[in-house]
Order: sequence, then structure tokens, then C-alpha cells
Amino acid sequence: MLLQLAASASASTSKYVEAAVVTAVGGTALVSVGRLQRRTDRHFLSPGSPVRVGDCLIDVAPVRRRHRVVGRVFEILGWFFLFGCAIQTVMSVRSAMR
Repeated sequence: MLLQLAASASASTSKYVEAAVVTAVGGTALVSVGRLQRRTDRHFLSPGSPVRVGDCLIDVAPVRRRHRVVGRVFEILGWFFLFGCAIQTVMSVRSAMR
């Protein structure tokens, strides 16, 4: 019986740790993309300099305010995920201490 309780406690701890890692990676990616997009005012996939495709030179995408706004939204959403990561980490420590 005691062994089953220990196994269930470690299983829930691993679930908390797994959730914390997933939210940390997702939150970090969203914050990074959001900061890049907010600072450059361009989509995060658009190049920063003109690109040559064959004989044609494609100019840089124009600066748009909406990219800055979307970058801010990505950043806020990323911080929300990182806050969730902190909660999951606390829950995993509490679960491990039982």
C-alpha cells in the first residue's frame, strides 16, 4: 500500500514537471517572438534586408503598427505561460514533499 502511494505521488510529480517544462518552452518562445516582432515592427519571419530570388530583388516588408501590437500580445501571452510554469513548479515540489 505504501509503495502504491509513493508511485502515485511520483507519477503526479512527473506530470507537474512535464507541464512545467512544456509551459516554460512555450512561454519562452512566445516572449522571444513577441519581443522581436515588437522591436522590429515586422513579422518575425520576414527578413531584415532585401532578398534576391533569381533575377528579382524583393524589398523588405513595410513597417506596420499591427506587428508591434501583435508582438505585445505574444509577449503578454508568453508571460502568462511562464507564470503557469512557476505554479506548476511549486505544485511539483509540494507533490514531491508528500
